[in-house]
Amino acid sequence: MLDCTPHLSHRLLEITLDELDAARDWMLLLGRKTARERLASFFELLALRAQPALDVGVNRQIELPLSREETANYLGLTLETVSRQLSQLNAACSFGPKSGPKRSAKVANNALFTKA
Repeated sequence: MLDCTPHLSHRLLEITLDELDAARDWMLLLGRKTARERLASFFELLALRAQPALDVGVNRQIELPLSREETANYLGLTLETVSRQLSQLNAACSFGPKSGPKRSAKVANNALFTKA
């Protein structure tokens, strides 16, 4: 099948390399980054998945699919650390939760991603 469709082979290789990059980034996140860097990386990932075409200077609205406790477990942090870091990010980067039926947050001018 791959012999008949060379573009499929190329696309599978691209997907595999993307997954390898993601796994490497995840190991870096868990092993080397601070709590603030972990949260910033997590929110950057959410923002890029939600709106991949936005430029760096554009405000982003991020839907938060996980609770603080679930986020802490996912990032290998404690609930207290996540809460403390979110408060600090809100003060430093105009990052803040928005009320409504879904948990979401607004990142003003991607400051969260450039200051972390």
